[in-house]
Amino acid sequence: MTSSPDFSQRLQLTQRLSALPGPQLDQVIFALKPPPGNIPAASAPQGDRVMALLTWTESEMGYGLETLEQAIDSVLAQREQAAPQSAQVFMSQPAQASDQTLTQTLHQDPQAADNTLQNGKYILERELGRGRFAISYLAKRSDGERWVIKVLNPQVLAGLNAIERDRQETLFWQEAVKLAKCSGTPHIAKVEIPFKEGDLICLPVEYLDGNSLADRSERQLLEQNALTYIRQIGKALTVVHQQGLVHRDICPANIYLRLRRGQVDAVLTNFELAVDSDTELSRTREQELTDGFSPIELYARGQAIGPYTDVYSLAATLYELLTGEVPCSAKARQVNGQALLSPQNKNPDISGKTTKMILAGLELKPEKRPQSIQNWLSRLDAEINQPKPLHSSSVDWSKWQAIWAAAAVIVALLIGGIPLWHRPDIQTSPQQPPVQSPSQP
Repeated sequence: MTSSPDFSQRLQLTQRLSALPGPQLDQVIFALKPPPGNIPAASAPQGDRVMALLTWTESEMGYGLETLEQAIDSVLAQREQAAPQSAQVFMSQPAQASDQTLTQTLHQDPQAADNTLQNGKYILERELGRGRFAISYLAKRSDGERWVIKVLNPQVLAGLNAIERDRQETLFWQEAVKLAKCSGTPHIAKVEIPFKEGDLICLPVEYLDGNSLADRSERQLLEQNALTYIRQIGKALTVVHQQGLVHRDICPANIYLRLRRGQVDAVLTNFELAVDSDTELSRTREQELTDGFSPIELYARGQAIGPYTDVYSLAATLYELLTGEVPCSAKARQVNGQALLSPQNKNPDISGKTTKMILAGLELKPEKRPQSIQNWLSRLDAEINQPKPLHSSSVDWSKWQAIWAAAAVIVALLIGGIPLWHRPDIQTSPQQPPVQSPSQP
């Protein structure tokens, strides 16, 4: 097996594959001969095919990106022989904007700099917000649609050592791959293939024209509305977990509301911290935790994580949506013995059944929680749909005693009258005197 490819190699291959015309991309795929079903058909978007090809190349061929690079070179060589001038133009495209121009564009006055990316494909309009590591900008694409361009914050990167900086760049790249793997559900934000502008990686993400649940004006949502959003995000997480991933950062700030055709849907975003479900965290990174929403296994070193990790965070999110307050952190509960207050203490309108399932999802010990999102949601739905039992205080026993007495009378009459009532064809004749036998002399 060859050595692990560096980030720049992946990015360069992505750019080269994305720039290939459809027929040339088909030639590269044909040269590598992936098994049927691994690469989408030619009718699929080119970005989906490129991402699938890269994913398959790394997973199936064991970091065989050199083989992929050779296949691209071979196809381009054939293209150059057929049309040398065209290939030369393709291979000598300018390297986008300079680092200084991009820095001005992203961090100073956009009007005072060249605010275009990818040779005018995107026009930056304004900054939308800043997360732990990334900055998001609103951009208008050449087709008129608006997208979000995410870039790693240069100031944050500057404060990291080389190993941590490389790690953040790799995680940022992997976010696009993970989102592509999880496509197919309306409750996960869409993403396009990332590109490089100077030394910065730019990730185009679907622009959600709405607010996050953290920015909602109504702090305590109606239980029915909150449960609707939680079920929708649960569907998204089911897809995520089926890909062997754990999101690790479920919270209201990473759930946006999308308005489409008059219907509001919850959409899961921000996959920067998503990792494989079989990962054991080798160290604790406090800046990657969200107190109140992160379970205890994310605070400790060497702890396994799994779908139950996201169960905790989703239950904490439901807690916050219904109470307007963040539950106390898992660390405070574990280390300081701080008690987790029932959500009903903060909002008495929450049903007991929903409260029960929130607390089940917020169990400190991972093994005591529901082990999957499907299990937690099915138990939640079962609790909510369970018929209400009759209580002795609500039964009028005197009324039932009268009904039983009347029923007994009716049964008695039926038993005595059935032969006559049910046999109208039988008629009774007058009684005849008995026939006497002649006497003996």
